[in-house]
Amino acid sequence: GWDLDELRSVQDFQVKYALNGVEGVSEVASIGGMVREYQVDVDPEALKAFGIGIHQVMQAVRNSNRDAGAKTIEVNQVEYLVRGLGYIRSVEDLEQAVVAVNDNVPLRIRDVARVTLGPATRRGLLDKGGAEVSGGVVIARYGANPLATIQAVKDKIAEIAPGLPSKVLDDGRVSQLTIVPFYDRTQLIQETLGTLEEALSLEVLITIIVILVMVAEL
Repeated sequence: GWDLDELRSVQDFQVKYALNGVEGVSEVASIGGMVREYQVDVDPEALKAFGIGIHQVMQAVRNSNRDAGAKTIEVNQVEYLVRGLGYIRSVEDLEQAVVAVNDNVPLRIRDVARVTLGPATRRGLLDKGGAEVSGGVVIARYGANPLATIQAVKDKIAEIAPGLPSKVLDDGRVSQLTIVPFYDRTQLIQETLGTLEEALSLEVLITIIVILVMVAEL
C-alpha cells in the first residue's frame, strides 16, 4: 500500500495547492500522515575532534538549502538572468555541505554527522474507518457563500482526482489514490436554512393573523 509519508506529500504538494486556488477558500490545513524531513544526527566526539561547534553545523545546513542570485549576464546584446540553484534534493546533497575548511581541506557534514530522511515529530493523526490516512481541512473565507464554496471545492476535487498518483503493488495490482469526503457541511447548512425558512414563515403567518384580528376589531 501507500506509506503515510507518501500520502502526506501528495496532500501537501498537490491537493493543498489545488484547493487553495478555489474561489472562497481561505486556507487548507493538512493533517495526518507523516511529514518528511532531513534529520542530521551530530556526533559529539567528531565535533570535539575537529573543533567544530553545533552552530557551525546548523549554519552549514541553512547555507546549503537556498538559491543565490547573480544578477545578469549580457550575450549578443541580450541579458540573461543568472541564478544559482541550491535547494537540497537528496541526502547526499546535504552530506556534501561544507561546515569548515582546515588547511584547504573541506570538512563536510558527513564527517561530523549522520544524515537521514525520516518523519517529523507528530502531534496527532487522522483516522478514517479504522485506517490511518492523510487529509486536509478546507477553511472558507470570511463572508464567502459556504454552499457555493463547498460546491467549488467538490468540482476542483473531481477535476484533480484523475491526476493523482498511482503505484503498482507487490501483488501486481494498481493502487490509485482517491479523495474521500470526511466531513461535508452541505446537509447541515441546508437543514439550518430549512429551519430558518420555517421559522420565518411562521413569524410572517402569526404577524398576518395578528393584523387581521386587529383590523376586525376596529
